[in-house]
Amino acid sequence: MSNLELIYLLNIKTYCIIVNHIVEFRLLTVIIKEIKQLILDRDFTLTDLANELSKKLNKKYTMANLSQKLRKETIPYREIKLIAEILDYDIKFIDKRKRY
Repeated sequence: MSNLELIYLLNIKTYCIIVNHIVEFRLLTVIIKEIKQLILDRDFTLTDLANELSKKLNKKYTMANLSQKLRKETIPYREIKLIAEILDYDIKFIDKRKRY
């Protein structure tokens, strides 16, 4: 493999990594917007939700903490379930093979 071919492959790989990060960022942005919309639909704020989480979890939970967990995708599933419960939503898994 020539140096030119190697540089070309490295550029392609770098481009793919960059595109992948952009796609992941856009997906994350969509997920955060969806959760925030669910919160707004119930006339809650992130602060209200954080206060409810504090009560249910018996630990301090702030709006900043909640926002950071959503942004960094580090919120545990049990807390997502609790958010759904607080906002009066169900989480449902749908078998994609049987959807159509």
